[in-house]
Amino acid sequence: MYHLRTDRVSGIIHIAIEGFWTVPEVAAFARDLGAEAASFHAEGRTPALFYDYTRAVIQSQDVVGALSELGRRAPAGARKVAIFTEGRLARRQAARVAAASDRIAVFDAREDALSWLADVG
Repeated sequence: MYHLRTDRVSGIIHIAIEGFWTVPEVAAFARDLGAEAASFHAEGRTPALFYDYTRAVIQSQDVVGALSELGRRAPAGARKVAIFTEGRLARRQAARVAAASDRIAVFDAREDALSWLADVG
């Protein structure tokens, strides 16, 4: 399951990831995220994405592969993607997804992730 919350002022789409996903859920998530990002693109803006992965569980290899593929395709046309998690194993899985694109970084501190996204340089 996931929850999307858009901060129009900062230009960040906040994504809370929860539980264990299936590959069809990754596809549904990609569609919903794309629709959310489309409103930014319609305004000539490029969103940043903040994934809060603290309530997710370790995912299957198929799901990690699907998320990595999503990362390679520049999810939602995002300028930057920050993945925040405190769990050591979750951070290792997130690092595999982050390796798909130089726009994706993994953080173990929420504030560091949000500061990195705010830096448009």
